[in-house]
Parts: sequence; C-alpha cells; structure tokens
Amino acid sequence: MIGKKKIEVEAPLIPMNPNMDLITVDGGLDVKDKTMLIAFPGVGFAGLIAGHYVVEKTGMKYIGTFVSDYMPSVATIHDAVPYYPIKIFTNKEVIALLSEFVPTQPLTSLIIKTIYSHFIDNGVKKVILLEGILLSDMKDGEDARGIYGIGIRDEINKLLENNGIALLKEGLITGISGMLLSEAYLRNSNVICFLAEAHPMYPDARAAASLIQALRIVDPQIKVDTKKLLENAVEIEKNVKETLMRSKELMDAKQKGLKAGDQRIRLPMYG
Repeated sequence: MIGKKKIEVEAPLIPMNPNMDLITVDGGLDVKDKTMLIAFPGVGFAGLIAGHYVVEKTGMKYIGTFVSDYMPSVATIHDAVPYYPIKIFTNKEVIALLSEFVPTQPLTSLIIKTIYSHFIDNGVKKVILLEGILLSDMKDGEDARGIYGIGIRDEINKLLENNGIALLKEGLITGISGMLLSEAYLRNSNVICFLAEAHPMYPDARAAASLIQALRIVDPQIKVDTKKLLENAVEIEKNVKETLMRSKELMDAKQKGLKAGDQRIRLPMYG
C-alpha cells in the first residue's frame, strides 16, 4: 500500500504583492470633477469599442496604467509601442480606463479598490461603465441596438427614463461592472452603467454606437459623431457574413467528399 505524504508549505513559492499600483506618465493625473469611462471586454466587445472610439475622437492622451503581480504577463502593441493591458487616457473633461483582458476574481477586487482610492475618492464627478449584453433576437442590420441603464442615484435613473433609456430592474451583472455597482450602492457613489444589446459572434460596432449615444444623456460634453462607427459596423457584418458563407461551402464540400481543388469550391484567401 502506497501512502500519501503530506507536503507542508510555509509560504507561497512566489511571493505575491497584494496591492495594485497606479503608474502615471507626464507628471501625474488630475481627476477632480472629471467624468470617468470604464470598459472591459464583454459581449460583442461593445464597451471596449465604444471606449476606444471616444478616446480617439476626443483626442485623449495616454496617461498611465495599473500594475500588479496578478496582472497577466502580456503587452498590448499599438503603433509599435508596448503597453500594459490596462490603459488610462485623459483630456480636460474625461478619463477613460480601458482593459484588453477580463480580470480574475482577486484582480477584480484590486481594480475596484484602486479605482476608488485613486479616482472616486479623489473627486471624480461620475463613473460610467460601458457594457454589452446578449442581443435578444440576433438580428443584424439595425442601426440601433436596445440599451439599458442603471444608476446608483435616483436622479440619474429619472434622467435615464425621461430620455428613453429602459432601467435594468432585474438581472445579473458580472465582473468589474457588477462589483463596482455593488460597492457604489453601499457608498452612494455616482456610478452609472449602460448595457447595449450586442451580437456575441463578432465585434458589434452598432452596440458601441448605442453606448456612445447614451453617454450624451448623462454627460453632454461628450460629443462624438458615431457615423463612422456605423459605417464600420456595415463592413464588419459584411465580412462576417462572407466568412460564414465560405465556411458553410467548405463544410458542405467536405460532407460531399469533394476535393479542395475542385473549381466549384471558393476557398477563402488569407487576410
């Protein structure tokens, strides 16, 4: 009989720093009385697309990042520059915190604490979370997506309803947005979450456009034309449909036992 030997470990093999640090460039970050946008990857990448579009169109500049031992060991490359996967941008009125990855549970808690200690507790006027939720009927080609909102303060919810935004009265919001909303309720912080219906199978620029249009209701100074974004949506949907059609042709051909070189099969090109 072979017994199991108990191994006792007094401490983690790799000591973990339980903290998260805010690293800024160009002399620090002024947050007082600014609106803060937050977007993490979600359904159709709607929030992240909206966040990056607002950053680009309002001329925000990169100002810093979050770092922690819990962060994934990756760099995101843009214009031949490597960045940590959480990026912070700002201009005179708005701060945007955008992440290229979905955090684990321990990291989610650290991110929430860091948002409070460096932004909300230091005078950010309001926080707006940008999210996507599963499209209800999976129809393509509609310029607008259904959108919902939820605010911590009653006056915000009244403002949303008066402007045609349906309140999310029942449901479940996960991740950063869910935890931050729960914490904001306990602290009565001015946090708002917009959730646009998005297609789960591709980056949904239409949903992102709906989120940007909703931003104007709670912060009129965020003036961003979504025409270009909707044009991109048409192109994205066209490419996805063509890819699906080619995939179907290949699958049908495979089932019929046709060879890949048969002229009746249109093979997809690279790129």
